[in-house]
Amino acid sequence: MNNTLKEQTINKFTSLCAMFMLSFSAIATVNAAEQVKDNIEQLSKEIESIRISHNVPAIGVTLIKSGEAKYTQVFGDTSKVSNTAATADSLFRFGSITKVIPGIAILQLQEQGKLSLDDNIRSIAPELAFENPWHATNPIKVEHLLEHTTGWDSHPAEQKIYTNDNNELKEVLEIYPQSRVSRWVPGTRSAYSNTGPTVAARIVEIVTGMSFSTYVQKHIFQPLQMHNSHLLKPKSWDTQGVLPYLNNGLSAGYEHIATRPASSLTASMTDMNQLLNLFLYPEQSKILSAASVERMQRIESELAYQNGLVSFQGFAHVKDMINNELFFGHNGGIPGAISSLRYSPTSKTGYVFALTSANGAAFSKIKKVLTKFIQQENSETKLTSSAKKALHSDFNNAAGLYTKINSSMSLGNIISYFSDAVQVTATKNTLAFTWLKGGYQLSYHQQSDSPVLSNKDGLPQVTLAQDPIEGQVLLRNADVYVQTSPGLFYAKLVGLLLSIVLIVTSIIYTLYTFFVRPVIKLVTKNNASLSQPRTLVCVSSTLLLTAIMPILLVGEFALFNNLYWISPLLTVMSVLYPLITLIAGASCIKHFKNINKGFHRLYLSSIVLAHCVLALYLLSYQLVAVTLSA
Repeated sequence: MNNTLKEQTINKFTSLCAMFMLSFSAIATVNAAEQVKDNIEQLSKEIESIRISHNVPAIGVTLIKSGEAKYTQVFGDTSKVSNTAATADSLFRFGSITKVIPGIAILQLQEQGKLSLDDNIRSIAPELAFENPWHATNPIKVEHLLEHTTGWDSHPAEQKIYTNDNNELKEVLEIYPQSRVSRWVPGTRSAYSNTGPTVAARIVEIVTGMSFSTYVQKHIFQPLQMHNSHLLKPKSWDTQGVLPYLNNGLSAGYEHIATRPASSLTASMTDMNQLLNLFLYPEQSKILSAASVERMQRIESELAYQNGLVSFQGFAHVKDMINNELFFGHNGGIPGAISSLRYSPTSKTGYVFALTSANGAAFSKIKKVLTKFIQQENSETKLTSSAKKALHSDFNNAAGLYTKINSSMSLGNIISYFSDAVQVTATKNTLAFTWLKGGYQLSYHQQSDSPVLSNKDGLPQVTLAQDPIEGQVLLRNADVYVQTSPGLFYAKLVGLLLSIVLIVTSIIYTLYTFFVRPVIKLVTKNNASLSQPRTLVCVSSTLLLTAIMPILLVGEFALFNNLYWISPLLTVMSVLYPLITLIAGASCIKHFKNINKGFHRLYLSSIVLAHCVLALYLLSYQLVAVTLSA
């Protein structure tokens, strides 16, 4: 009897404990749900505050946080004049985030055995025009196209804006094939380009027999239930599109970008959540394996990867280290619209956001608040830095001045030579990079016995390597540097700056010569003729101003939409300028004794010399007969 009573007492106590635990669990669940709701409400308030304070017409946001409900919210209006509220189904432009689409398509075809990333593109697309001086030993492969390691140049002519989407990719790739010349051995250095992904899309067309946009709709958008996503201008754009706005407040409208597979994605935030979900949970999507998604997160065809570094590039991807957590994805930007996609496969979190204004400050703030939200109470293991060691002996002679040798656009080399230069200094435990432009500094440390240095987060980022063309180079992430003589570097810099200063002051000299001096001659009845050197140097100044003023005065959007007259003007002026300048130099030498002594002779000679230095410098970078359009 006592045992029975005891058992009953125990059973009652157990039941009470169970009821208490269930009640506690329910309360905890409710509290957690309320906390999530409060956090989301606070997030929405912060985003709207950023939108208003930075005068951004509309912002779209979608995110996934492991274990919590998905969040998609849009703030603002579809345009400044309609006052129609944008929604989760409104259409945003996503620029270069589009590049993940040909990446997905190529990997799908590899999974199906229809091609391989190692395939030679010459054998797949023999009609494609391109030049590779190293084809016999280092052919351009499919993977090079989406890892930006073809060595091809990025040229403004490729960014042609059409009035519609009628042009096929085959026609698009005939716009300016001159840019598809490998500047270095394919698979050694990376340089960002819109051409590689466009060629990859053309390969999809050749292999499948479908247009790329049709393939994407059938094999990517539809299976992912992205029913409001398009690579061509959607019919619903006029009613659902969220207009991008330029910095001058004018709408950019809908741009028909030639390189569609690299930059033309139009989609709703609801659909972008589905794309984000593919990268976080590929097994649910059934269109791409987890192994293929993982392959997108790394770049294999460059010296950095081959020498043990973790590059911030990927296969149709880029990477970010945010608060010691590695995120993957891509940014996007077209005139009047910027966006970002980021995800962490470790913590299963990520976000996509889009702004209808190219406001860098707003972009950075949105990224910061979203990262803070998805990383709240994140218990996942982060990358950690180990104890620092003395630098490997390979770095004993690494200190010095370095210039970057893997620029994206050759036309900009004349500037990037200086703007990307770094001063490398070494201590017992640290190799520091200091950018000469701005003084920004990053430090790297020895954390293993190999000649590889890591950043503060423990990622291997710096090493010395052998480039097939330049010999020994210093690698930092995806950047490739060659050591440069400080004397030569600063001589070029000082000479160029002095030339620019003198040429800028020659504007006044030119105005005086062509406008003020004739008036003085008329009033004083002085018939003194205008010297040949003075005439020629004034012509040189006029030619230079005529060439650069349109580029300096118009914005990027206006520039690309007016290349039909700016490009021919620049071509003619970039031929005449060095020609007239060199003639002016010869004339100045010939008539030197006849030029009035004193300041006039000294100043005129200095201007002529400055023009000659600049002309020779431009010629050394092949900036003659420059064209910006096909």
